[in-house]
Amino acid sequence: MHRMNTEISKTTTARLLACFIRHADEKGFIDQKNEKFFEELGQLFSNGNILDQHLYELNEAGFIYYEEVGED
Repeated sequence: MHRMNTEISKTTTARLLACFIRHADEKGFIDQKNEKFFEELGQLFSNGNILDQHLYELNEAGFIYYEEVGED
């Protein structure tokens, strides 16, 4: 699937990556119940679709590993 590149500033991307680093455990995972992590993300991205798109772009570039986990 081809994705459109989002127009996200380098500063916002750096803040996003810092948020991941700050809240990741020793193995690099983020607890899905970590409210502070999601509050920080909400401050950076008011539109969840743009955040999702940017996370996929960072994944494709090799900066992070990102996949959505659906509910069964």
